[in-house]
Amino acid sequence: MFEGGKYESFPPSAFSNFSFPSHRPTIAEAGTTLGKSYNPYLIFSVLEYGRSNNAAKVDAIFAGKRLNTWVNVKPLDKNKGEFSVHFLPLKVDPNETTPQGFNGGHLHHPISDPPPQGLGLTSTYAANADYHLREDPAKVTH
Repeated sequence: MFEGGKYESFPPSAFSNFSFPSHRPTIAEAGTTLGKSYNPYLIFSVLEYGRSNNAAKVDAIFAGKRLNTWVNVKPLDKNKGEFSVHFLPLKVDPNETTPQGFNGGHLHHPISDPPPQGLGLTSTYAANADYHLREDPAKVTH
């Protein structure tokens, strides 16, 4: 999904090949000839975010270095457990031989895998028609 363009919905497994981040600069720069800029982002939902002490646990995952190297997670509506995931500029380390960039599993697995590997919470990547009405989801705070 990206602001100012087409909205898509993907299952978490769609991001397992690390291919989406490589398209982020292309998408972000696509409108420059038309005087527009695009901000690729995903909507990530954690249905049980507000229950028990889940919010603190999920927030700790969002604050972790592994995610913050590749993306910036911002709340859209904490009451509903909805967050925007904005891609940071891809900085490729030429000495690194493993895949680089955001993998949806970096976010999905620690939240949704059953304990002890994860929190066992339901999480989804979603496209919601209501979000197209917001000019910049990163500026929405609750």
